[in-house]
Amino acid sequence: MNDYNPEPSEYGRSAISDGSIVARWARGSRQIQLPMSSVRRPPNGMYDTMNGVPFRPPPGRAEPDPRLDPYRERAGLLSAEGDDFGIIYLRIETCWWQTGGRLWWRRWSEPREQVHGYIVLTSGGFDDFVEDADTIADELDSWQDGRFPYRDEVLQVRWLDDEGSRHARVATFGLDEPET
Repeated sequence: MNDYNPEPSEYGRSAISDGSIVARWARGSRQIQLPMSSVRRPPNGMYDTMNGVPFRPPPGRAEPDPRLDPYRERAGLLSAEGDDFGIIYLRIETCWWQTGGRLWWRRWSEPREQVHGYIVLTSGGFDDFVEDADTIADELDSWQDGRFPYRDEVLQVRWLDDEGSRHARVATFGLDEPET
């Protein structure tokens, strides 16, 4: 028998120890021990499933939104009334929403794009935001005109070229190369 003896709780608990799963379901119930070989695991390279129902979203990418193309992996210098305000870096990511289910019985939406923005302020602060691509579409005209709405202010933004954006991604934000 396994040495691991979880403290019983009113609602039960389980743990993995010494290559087996030990479970205690409720106060006063007996301990059940299962060898790890009896636990089903997805094959390598597959997403987690339980009886064919995906636990995680399926692999894949969202259909790229062409309106966001000029801002993919793009950095910009922010200023407010002529004073330096900070640096922004935009990354376009794929996301899924859980539409239903619990535990391993989950249903997922179709993949969508979202904008993840990172901001380093000249005052030493940091901020970030995540917005759905459809909600940010109204701001794209402002971005193109060099304006960036931020916390009830409208800042000026000067977008950097590919080399400047790459340098800001690594040196300022410490972000990895985007997944392809």
